[in-house]
Amino acid sequence: MRNWYKIKPEYFFLVIALFFEWRFNKVTPPFQVPDEFNHFYKAYKISQGEFLPIQENKRLGGTIPWSVREFIRPFHKVATNIKYTTSDAEINGSFDLKFSDRDSVFLDFPNTAVYSAVSYAPQALALYITKQFKDVSTARMYYNGRYLTFLIWLVAMFFVIRMIPFGKWLMTLVVLLPMNIYMANSFSADTMTNIISLLFISFVLKLSLQEKKITYWSIVALLLLIVLLVLAKVVYVGLIVLLLVIPPKQFANMYLYASSMLFLFLAAFIATNSWSSTILEFYLPYLDYNPDFRNGICLSNCANYGIQKQLLLDHKWYFVNLIYRTILDHPVTYLSSYIGGFGSMDLYLPRTITGSAYAIIILVALTEKNEKVTPWQFKPLFVVAALAAFALLSLSQHLTWDCVGEDAVDLIQGRYLIPMMPLLFLLFSNTFSKYYWIAPPIVLLSVMFLHRASCQIIYPRYFKDSYYEKIEFSCDAEKINEKNEYITTNDSIFLEAGKFRSDSFAHSGKYSAFCNEWIQYQMSYRFKNLRYGDVVEMWGWQKGKTGELVISAHGKGSWDTVNFFFNSNAIHYRDEKGWGYMNAVFTVNRRCDSSDAIMFLWSPDSTKRIYFDDLKFSIKKYKGKYLDSVYIIP
Repeated sequence: MRNWYKIKPEYFFLVIALFFEWRFNKVTPPFQVPDEFNHFYKAYKISQGEFLPIQENKRLGGTIPWSVREFIRPFHKVATNIKYTTSDAEINGSFDLKFSDRDSVFLDFPNTAVYSAVSYAPQALALYITKQFKDVSTARMYYNGRYLTFLIWLVAMFFVIRMIPFGKWLMTLVVLLPMNIYMANSFSADTMTNIISLLFISFVLKLSLQEKKITYWSIVALLLLIVLLVLAKVVYVGLIVLLLVIPPKQFANMYLYASSMLFLFLAAFIATNSWSSTILEFYLPYLDYNPDFRNGICLSNCANYGIQKQLLLDHKWYFVNLIYRTILDHPVTYLSSYIGGFGSMDLYLPRTITGSAYAIIILVALTEKNEKVTPWQFKPLFVVAALAAFALLSLSQHLTWDCVGEDAVDLIQGRYLIPMMPLLFLLFSNTFSKYYWIAPPIVLLSVMFLHRASCQIIYPRYFKDSYYEKIEFSCDAEKINEKNEYITTNDSIFLEAGKFRSDSFAHSGKYSAFCNEWIQYQMSYRFKNLRYGDVVEMWGWQKGKTGELVISAHGKGSWDTVNFFFNSNAIHYRDEKGWGYMNAVFTVNRRCDSSDAIMFLWSPDSTKRIYFDDLKFSIKKYKGKYLDSVYIIP
């Protein structure tokens, strides 16, 4: 066993990373990293040569083809509803949808539109190359982007491990954490940020301990990494504090040391100021955003950059207290998700596993054999650099996402800590360990265990339905009974207002339901026992612009039950005949325990005549407290 230490950690990393990328790729459907569909939209626009955000009619986003939106649509539902699942058949079937850049429409993605092309370089390159092929599918474009992004991450992490002068097995373990591979196997902009950050850390530490003097080419390389880091995600510019661990003796003379440091810090300041000024020109707070499109687009409805900034300036201790409260208020959430927080932050590894992972990381750092490490007097700079990046990250989140005046940053996620946490772990690296052979087998066993546990959590979330009852039906408006009710595919379910149908237009068959000044509600279905945690899905086609899918309930029973009203007027796309496809998924998040629920199609504007056809409806019921999912941290 003592021969373990002879294994090269960078080659060990390649084998393990490739294996678990294959596993994660099998158990993770498309677009299951937070906001990945918006990242895909931005990468697509960059692949078309559009690098800066597009602001149109008080909206921020870009024109996206129907084929892209149609590919994303079913997986968007999976990502945004914790019990909505998919299947291998649905994923394989998505490859039948061919890419076409026709029939584009402007979509909103304000949270990713302001990112630079650096953040999506591999994804955009893969999209650009793949779409040059004839009859290529949108799914193939997506997966090629995922594969190329992972490949670039793989190569970069290989050189990170090879280049870092100490803590090689520690860095191997850190970059093999489930969250790292999960993010690298996606369209997330965080992957490029992580690549550049870790390359910067490794390169700086290498320069600080190398035998030969630092050359001008090394300064140029540092400059390039700093500029790329700013463009990838400006908040991590705080990591440049790490430059101070390079002692003056590594330079030819004191003048070169002083001028190089001044030059690099000044370049970081200029790049940060220039890029920040550029993207702030496109900033639109919720209140200024086009009211017809501002809901459900990853935009905080209570945040305001200008007001929040002024509040920080007017209260000198506000920011210090903010960082203090942020670190203390939510450590479990972001520390757990740094090890493994999957999906839309609805899948976590148990606390016992994440706690053990931190203990193992520190154990590896303490026992790993190192020929030399950064001198102890420079190690506090590791903490300062990590805290500087964390402070800037918290500031950015607070200005653009938190409600004005909030006393802590609520939206810090573990994936944001990937660029800075290695610095804290490297504090434990030493040169006096006598147990140098322990680290490699510990890394192997712990990585295998962590990834196995992760796949066991991820797979059932996406591929195993757990409902105990399902009620569903469809109606094409072709048949009515003697009571003028629509006949559905369920023999026990009939829909109201069957006498208000027309043969003027139809999506399929001969008839469709219509609404006008005399009838605003169509295809109503009244039912009982809608409960907290039920998942309701509605599909339908509409010819017109004012129609909505609605489900409403009047709470009865215990004292804490409430009424609710859910509606959706979103048109996902229109076919060649002008019919708009509508689809809405809703989780009952109110304790209605209702005996009076109703599903119906609605036209709020009675002056407009619209038509509905090919309605589908389903309810899935789950045992236990559905919204208090087993996937939340136990």
